[in-house]
Amino acid sequence: MAAFATPAQACRFNRPMVIEDAVAADLVVVGWIKSYRIERDMEFRRKMLANPDLPESLRAIYSDPDKHLGPDFAHFEIVVSEVVRGEAPKRLEVVWSNSTFGQPERIEPGPYLFALLEPISDEEGQGKVHFTPATGAFRAKYHPLQAPCGPAFIVRADSDEAAAIREAVEGSER
Repeated sequence: MAAFATPAQACRFNRPMVIEDAVAADLVVVGWIKSYRIERDMEFRRKMLANPDLPESLRAIYSDPDKHLGPDFAHFEIVVSEVVRGEAPKRLEVVWSNSTFGQPERIEPGPYLFALLEPISDEEGQGKVHFTPATGAFRAKYHPLQAPCGPAFIVRADSDEAAAIREAVEGSER
């Protein structure tokens, strides 16, 4: 698994990656990360700051545009070098809403193996088990597969986890 330095968030107990969960992915690719950036959820901050009863300690946190908060997300592009499952263009736009652990501020370009969920419409998103940003525009992007309180399926392409994920998805029907 790729190791990222991220801020701690809401889970009391971390869930380990369950390789068999990868069979739920719509798309599994190997590729390189390009144009990685953190998108701050400024609308969330504005809503919180509009509360007149918000304690000053929290007001300071929500006022700081550099402070990483749970609703923030990473936005990046994958330059695909191999498709393990599904069909993919050479470049994919991805939004990573890692509200459990936060996203790393920076990430090495790769290569990584990604297990991804397809973009969803607002209607399709109702009842989905994976977290997607509330903003409709970002529902139109791919999302890393990630169980609550568990790591995202973004792993070094040459890792044991990547080999196990390949084996799991290649041996399953979709």
